[in-house]
Amino acid sequence: MGDFDFKNLHVSVTRSLVDQHVGPVKTEASRKLMPIDEYVAHDLLAWYEVTPYKQPSDYVWATDANRAEPSVGNSLSG
Repeated sequence: MGDFDFKNLHVSVTRSLVDQHVGPVKTEASRKLMPIDEYVAHDLLAWYEVTPYKQPSDYVWATDANRAEPSVGNSLSG
């Protein structure tokens, strides 16, 4: 989970997902660190313990492509 810094409680947003295409974020403001609280960090670490998606290229909330269809307006970067 290389985009997450659990010690300093922040996320580094470095890429975006638009229309199923991964690319860089558009603006400098988008590249700023996003703070997370300790509860979010705890939940993310708990999820990481049970998810099969642990490769650096995987999304945090990845799903098996055969089980889920992308939702309009529900894309997350990660």
